[in-house]
Amino acid sequence: MPSTSNDGKFHIVCGMDQAVDIVHFPRPRTAHFLQCLRNRGELNGVRLLGPHTVDFMTADHLGNIPAEGTLLPPGHGFGLGFAVRTHLGLSPVPGMVSLYCWGGIAGTTFFVNPARYMVAMPMNQASNQRD
Repeated sequence: MPSTSNDGKFHIVCGMDQAVDIVHFPRPRTAHFLQCLRNRGELNGVRLLGPHTVDFMTADHLGNIPAEGTLLPPGHGFGLGFAVRTHLGLSPVPGMVSLYCWGGIAGTTFFVNPARYMVAMPMNQASNQRD
């Protein structure tokens, strides 16, 4: 699970049986953007987006419009570029109301949980692992 430390690098802990390896690399731009969203528009002390803009982007804009198909899991709505968790107990994926996320076609995904001050960006690459 990726995490941020005080040295300004992104840390990924990979485990295999009992052996654990820590890989360090500079944070990619996507992680910077997600941290900015998590901080309601601020990154490293610089305001890049207004907090109300981030709130608007991460709010459900579907309301009562039904989401058909498999694009959105149950218990989610859609913001401006994100699936937004709207209800507890409906989705097969754990999470809290206010969590927002999106995934790529090859299994990569990200989520931001502002209530827990958490950002995750799993980098799975498997076309059969969408969702």
